Amino acid sequence: MKKIYLLLMVTVSVAQSQNKQIDQSVTKLLNSYITVANIPGLSICVSMNDKIVYNNAFGYSDVNNKIQATDSSLYRIGSVTKLFTSAAFTKLIEGGALKENDYISRYVNVPSALQVIKLGQLAANTSGIRHYGTHEISSQNEATHKKLETALGHFINDSLLAYPGSKYVYSSYGYVLLGAAIENQQQKSFNKVIDSLVSKPIQMRHTCPELLGQKMPGKSMFYYPSKTGFSLAAGEDYSYKWPAGGYLSTPKDLVKFGNAILNEKVVSKNYLPLLLDQQKTSDGKETGAGFGFKIGTDSKGRKVIFHGGESEGARAFLLIYPEEKLVISICANVFRAPISEGEAETIAGYFLNDYVIEKGILPSKPFKFMTKNNGNMEGDLIVDGKKGIIVGFSRGEIPILDIVKDKNEIRIIALSNSGIINIWLTPEKEGYKGKWGHDKPTTDFKMM
Repeated sequence: MKKIYLLLMVTVSVAQSQNKQIDQSVTKLLNSYITVANIPGLSICVSMNDKIVYNNAFGYSDVNNKIQATDSSLYRIGSVTKLFTSAAFTKLIEGGALKENDYISRYVNVPSALQVIKLGQLAANTSGIRHYGTHEISSQNEATHKKLETALGHFINDSLLAYPGSKYVYSSYGYVLLGAAIENQQQKSFNKVIDSLVSKPIQMRHTCPELLGQKMPGKSMFYYPSKTGFSLAAGEDYSYKWPAGGYLSTPKDLVKFGNAILNEKVVSKNYLPLLLDQQKTSDGKETGAGFGFKIGTDSKGRKVIFHGGESEGARAFLLIYPEEKLVISICANVFRAPISEGEAETIAGYFLNDYVIEKGILPSKPFKFMTKNNGNMEGDLIVDGKKGIIVGFSRGEIPILDIVKDKNEIRIIALSNSGIINIWLTPEKEGYKGKWGHDKPTTDFKMM
């Protein structure tokens, strides 16, 4: 019995040491990344098996007043909002209130060209309705819409980009139309539908629509990068696009949502394929997305489901490994912050035990490298323990934040102002060869 107890204590001690090392590596990476990528404030949450394993914040939610970002800072999440809409729609299908093959004309008065669109095509982005452009935002701020149906005039008479069902065409306007159908069928505001079907059941207490001019505790300031630092992003009246991109949330709430999807707390098992499996066009081609969620694989071929969002002065990303039960969300308060699949998957790798973290994986010395990036490129890569620097990339001088073993490969994790760069290498007779990319190894890389 004593031996079993000692073995248990050693196992717990090793696990605690590994967790501490992972925390230190991710914290070090993100501390450096917000500087390199010019991000004023960032919050992150990671869970494994429905348990939060990392929850942190970096930089400022308010730059001018030096207010630190926290794990409860509220961020604009942009198109991640579509996941709430698609989850609510699927829940209504499950309950029999709506059907994916219902025609939109059953719930919303639309021109004849749009009457052949089905609700499921709106959720799957195969309706053919166009996406909105940034030049349209200011004109749509002119009115507050109490009903979504009054916000349809900006696109409802435009020509379709493809016949409904024939092609994947990402469309926020399509989600606005879907929201109008939900609102009309439920006979209550869209925001109340999301509240009753999604937010309240899973206790997403920090998730809500953003109302123009409303002051909210913990709400971050939002920014555009400028030559002198950051300029404030004022925001807009989001009432014209509640279902597509008008919500505020926190990484912790988004992780809670991701886990609720995996644990069938929003939608039951029989209806989850609508969200988590790829939809198909009318000719049988997979679209790369379910209802809302985009679907793909990481660099190791593991299934991932995800969605990013962009709003005035903000960026958000939610990544889920459904089989590994890992959920990660990152939110930042600057427009077009470089946070996407590559950044989320690189960070996820620490928690999936993909990496062996130790010094001396590469010899500490200068190397010469050759690769391509819109043409041939060569320069210097200098290693010093677990870190280093890359000189010669078109993005300028790039710091190396970690060097790890990734199965049979050496993985260099470096930071640029356009995103995290990963370099996968294997030893050869003279030096190392492999590939580099943001999330997957795509471009040849050689160094000696």
